Amino acid sequence: MAGAPVLPAAVLIEPDGSHRVCTWEEVAGGLRAPEGGFLWVLVDPALPVQSAWLQARAGVDPVARRALGSSEGRPGVSVYDEAMVVTLRGINLDEDAEPGDMVTIRTWIEPGRFLLVRHHRVRAVEDVYASFASEGAPKDVSELLLRLINALLARISDYAEGVEEQADGFEDQVLDPEDDPERADLVDLRRQVMAVRRHLVTQRELLVRLHEAELPVLAATHLRGFRDAANRMARYVDELESVRDRAMLVHEELAAREAERMNARMYLFTLIAGVFLPLGFLTGLLGINVGGMPGADDPTAFWWVCGICGSLGIGAFLGLRFSRWL
Repeated sequence: MAGAPVLPAAVLIEPDGSHRVCTWEEVAGGLRAPEGGFLWVLVDPALPVQSAWLQARAGVDPVARRALGSSEGRPGVSVYDEAMVVTLRGINLDEDAEPGDMVTIRTWIEPGRFLLVRHHRVRAVEDVYASFASEGAPKDVSELLLRLINALLARISDYAEGVEEQADGFEDQVLDPEDDPERADLVDLRRQVMAVRRHLVTQRELLVRLHEAELPVLAATHLRGFRDAANRMARYVDELESVRDRAMLVHEELAAREAERMNARMYLFTLIAGVFLPLGFLTGLLGINVGGMPGADDPTAFWWVCGICGSLGIGAFLGLRFSRWL
């Protein structure tokens, strides 16, 4: 995560809404939030100290601990008594990565504590932390989860707008008969959109469950926010599906245009062959090396042959013209 802003090891949110940054030594020492507040711990498994703490001293369910330590996983939610594990996916915005290689965020959420495990840089997490200064700290773990989801949705929205602009550009190009889009670019767009959409469909189902399920750790006041997030996710999924279909239509139009051009060339070659076919027969007949060839001793025979060939060529052209082949 070179070049990423430095995130704190943990943030302690007090019952009065104030917050302070905590060190990893405090977290490892068993720091807990007071009644009415909560502790947000940001775990980086790439750091051996934090990885060891997560596996041995975090105080989470053993099954959940294995899930939290994994770097991959489909979006989903698993409930453990009063706690739950929520796995989210976000757009990968690294320069050397493709958006389809989505980053994974795993969270352990329980009353009074929010563990966030990330194996890659996630700009949405940075956005959430930055929102503490502008919007104040969230009141509970449920609001923090909602902020994280909305930050991920904002990045997904930017990506959806970007691929829609690409699709618009391809459509403008295919409407110009002199400017064809590159097929490789179309294939790459479709491949990326399909990969991202596959993950977002699952994440939409996750958001629907967060809204509909009665999970004890989620505050009822935020259920409407989860419903709105699910609706936004559904809209982005539909937009990506539309982009995929538009890219496919542009690809089909491009293939049809190439076929039309090829047919036009073949048609032209066929007409040329039709004009010169009788001429080729005549010259081939006169070129045979046998006795009795008429005009062999006549100095004007060559011009007679040229005249006959010209007449045949003009006749073939007029015949094609009257047949409306030309």
